[in-house]
Amino acid sequence: MGKVSTPRGRPIVGAIIVTYHPSPQIRDHIAVLRPQVDELVIVDNGSNAAERANLENLARVFRCRSIFNEQNLGLAAALNLGIRCIEESACAFVVLFDQDSCVSPEFVASMLSSYRLFASDLPVALVAPTYIDKKSHVPIPLPTNRKGLVMTTMTSGSFIPLKTIRICGLFDEAFFVDYVDTEYCLRVQAEGLVIVQSDTAQLFHSLGNLAFHRIAGRNFSVTNHSASRRYYITRNRLFLYRRYLSRSFEWAAWDFRRMLAETVKLILVEDDRPRKIVSILRGVGDALFGRSGYRVPL
Repeated sequence: MGKVSTPRGRPIVGAIIVTYHPSPQIRDHIAVLRPQVDELVIVDNGSNAAERANLENLARVFRCRSIFNEQNLGLAAALNLGIRCIEESACAFVVLFDQDSCVSPEFVASMLSSYRLFASDLPVALVAPTYIDKKSHVPIPLPTNRKGLVMTTMTSGSFIPLKTIRICGLFDEAFFVDYVDTEYCLRVQAEGLVIVQSDTAQLFHSLGNLAFHRIAGRNFSVTNHSASRRYYITRNRLFLYRRYLSRSFEWAAWDFRRMLAETVKLILVEDDRPRKIVSILRGVGDALFGRSGYRVPL
């Protein structure tokens, strides 16, 4: 597809926000984001009647398109529904968000500028923003390889040319929620494309319920993900080890070390440890037997 532009000469940019029982603060996120993009699609994953009515009202006020799923279809399926919608609008780029992320009024312009800068020399699959934890205001680093390129990034804030979707396909719905973004990052790199990070576009994001601890003179943080999320995190990362170990060994080694550290910290300081450990073990079992998709209520 050739370059698609608005009458102002700027490429057409669409955005997707995936919601699941959103808080009232979703209005603030939409209010800042909507003027920055040409199309905005809200995809809701089975919120209740009152939450849906609020989203319907926001869609009317801010002139958004909306898709309401009767149940939680998972992050990957929701993103795919939104992308199909964006594709109908002849957009050149799509930027993805969850309901809790916050951006500045210049976010999309900064991401587009970063894309143009990197794409002049590299086959860019997507641009990641600079992530800042909403609670601590501490930057959230992304893993990089020996060449200094980003290995994986989060879904929220990802700025993706639609040509990447045509080359690499949609998100893998078998993963349902966690590691959906990681799988896509590894897939685009397997196609010879690269992931880059903007140092000018900041996205304020929450990594679970982040808490900080100090033991034996060492400071560390934990995300306090729920037992059900621990199931999906464990199962899906093991799926990825099996699928991408030979092609992305550097990432797999990095993530395996992270898994060990997360498990130790969970045992030491997190709440609800027995249930979380059982969920982790169930995730291991389902990964071994290839059981994917929706398995544990969130």
